[in-house]
Amino acid sequence: MHQEIRLGVSFYDLNEKYNEDEFSPLDGDLLHAVDRLAAFIEAKLSLDHGIKSVELEEAADNIFQEYKGRKISGIDFGRIFQYFKKDE
Repeated sequence: MHQEIRLGVSFYDLNEKYNEDEFSPLDGDLLHAVDRLAAFIEAKLSLDHGIKSVELEEAADNIFQEYKGRKISGIDFGRIFQYFKKDE
């Protein structure tokens, strides 16, 4: 079975028109954000447990700044990142 790949589908259309198994919908922006959240949490946990390096601290800060105040696919990622930031 041949699947057509459509790029640039809005969050609304993805959920309203293509949210069926036959379409195998994937929200690429959401997947990327969740992947970056996992990387951020991993970096923060390492830092919190004493694994210190300038690169790790910069990586965590850069990811945080990238998502600070952002909503993606209706999810407030800025708030989620803020929760895990737990300012030192």
